[in-house]
Amino acid sequence: MMLSLFRFFFCSLVVSLPLSCGNPKDAKLPIGENLAGPRFLVKVPQTSPNFPKDGDTHKNLFFLANTNNSNKYKTGSIQVYDTKNVSKPLLTKEIPNFVTSLDVIHDKYVVLTFQLEGEEGASKMEIWEYSFDATTFVTMKRKQTFELTRSKEERIFRNEKKMPLQVISSILAKDINSSSKKSLLVLSCRHGELVTLDVTDLEADKWKAPVHVRNYGENVARQAMVVKDDFLLLFPASSELRTQVPVGSYEYDKEEVFMGVENGPPYKEGVPESKSKSAESLKETTSYYQLAVYDLEQEAQFKSLDQVYVGETFWLHFPLEGAVPAADKKYLRTNFLRAKPARPDSGNKDFYVTHRHAKQQGLDEHEILKLTVEDLTAFRGHLTTESAKKVDEQVKFNFLANLKVQEKPVFKMKDEEKALIGGNPPKQYMFYDFEVLLGPKFFVLSYKNTANYYALLEGEGSNITTKNEANSITQSDWCLLVFPSEYVTIQNSYKNEVTIRKGIITP
Repeated sequence: MMLSLFRFFFCSLVVSLPLSCGNPKDAKLPIGENLAGPRFLVKVPQTSPNFPKDGDTHKNLFFLANTNNSNKYKTGSIQVYDTKNVSKPLLTKEIPNFVTSLDVIHDKYVVLTFQLEGEEGASKMEIWEYSFDATTFVTMKRKQTFELTRSKEERIFRNEKKMPLQVISSILAKDINSSSKKSLLVLSCRHGELVTLDVTDLEADKWKAPVHVRNYGENVARQAMVVKDDFLLLFPASSELRTQVPVGSYEYDKEEVFMGVENGPPYKEGVPESKSKSAESLKETTSYYQLAVYDLEQEAQFKSLDQVYVGETFWLHFPLEGAVPAADKKYLRTNFLRAKPARPDSGNKDFYVTHRHAKQQGLDEHEILKLTVEDLTAFRGHLTTESAKKVDEQVKFNFLANLKVQEKPVFKMKDEEKALIGGNPPKQYMFYDFEVLLGPKFFVLSYKNTANYYALLEGEGSNITTKNEANSITQSDWCLLVFPSEYVTIQNSYKNEVTIRKGIITP
């Protein structure tokens, strides 16, 4: 029973992932060099020591993590590939099943997390060191293993048994424009949990166990994360209350009357009218219309929303192209799935986020938005000053005044209203991943398996070209990795006959 529940949760993480959970009794074979539910593609940094060259230029190498989600083999695996020959990996190492994140640290370490079987088993983290010798042969060896556990403080505070931490997204939280020497790997988990691993030291042997630092409320998952001035911004994605909130009342942008102030006059921030309604009561603590902001410079210790200064969360509202809200209304936003910074060579400090813009029961519009976070120097001083005061004397910081969103999307598609010729269902999109190209143009992976339509898109604004499309999950693309002149995806990460597919990026 416990294992069945585990498979259910793993196979329904936040968005509908193309995973199929099999019977572990059938897991009899070594994985070898096989592909088995690949879920992550990450570049091997060309700044890694002794990184191999192809003539005068560096090779395009990447890591691939196999989840072994169908339990066909004894384990999962991490592999290294060269884009010149994706039919055979340069190296394969066995890892646990159900990998949930993959990050490269300091150009020589790979950090992986896994969701282990059973409700009581803690999630796991492994740290591997990789290197190239003088003959460009790549090697990998395991350096450290940690369990991801809930903080002792939270267990005491909640006084109840909980599921283990379930990682859904990760980010190496180091602002390239910051003077801070601190570097953190931040893991965003299901049910609003946040875990940090201090990777400031260049040697992984000195890294200490990850710290469970936040519970931002159990109702919201946050995958889209960006870093600005040593603050981590976590944008709200889909609700965890699918079975508890009536259909039509969740997962939509909405126009709301803002009324009153939260917890009395000192906070100086209006709240949505619906917050006081019974249908919204399940979303208290942190709503899926609220942005969470975490100070990366603070001491790593656990605090729940009941224990932190209220200024860490903000109602997220802004207009988009063609939207003119009434004087007493604002457009509350949710459905953010991925966030990416501008290209390092662009010289600007902008960020881009994917967003599903939908009003209740209407056709969804899928877009990439450009946002800019202005100087937050005053925010840290504000937090320090206000957190020292009594709760009823604290003043809310106007964070949204520092968050500028370009009203015109930089990339936009709309779901089709009618079925295609030949009886196929209408095209419905979900911008699951994207890369920022020169221009900037965008290369976008749309993966919405509940709609049975998948696409690779390239372009900007509404000038978009379809690079590849499929109406079957067995022909769909999953994962996205972009090099200067080529891209790599996985075709059919569902179950069988998985292949690595590559193509050319349009100049």
